[in-house]
Amino acid sequence: MTKVAAVKADSYDPHIVGQAISDLLTHLGGMSQFVNPGDRVLVKPNMLEAVEKGLCVTTHPEVVKAVIREVRQAGAVPVVGDSPGTSTTVKAAEKCGILAVSPGRAG
Repeated sequence: MTKVAAVKADSYDPHIVGQAISDLLTHLGGMSQFVNPGDRVLVKPNMLEAVEKGLCVTTHPEVVKAVIREVRQAGAVPVVGDSPGTSTTVKAAEKCGILAVSPGRAG
């Protein structure tokens, strides 16, 4: 049976987003339902194009950061990637703030 869960976050405040992602995963049985310690996990945000965060065109970096944290807490290794349609991945990730929260850049 397919499980679906949704949670609401009233802002992109790091604490609120982190709690929302944690709650979401709890509803689904925890991150360990999806990954094992030592796994490499692709965190695939939407980086449609190189635009500033907050314009609702790309996944907000606080969401990416919270997912990365959960992957690490499960003992897995996060890798962030996407294939934007209108610019290079690095350019899009830098412009929207995802590069700054990606593994090897922030923790």
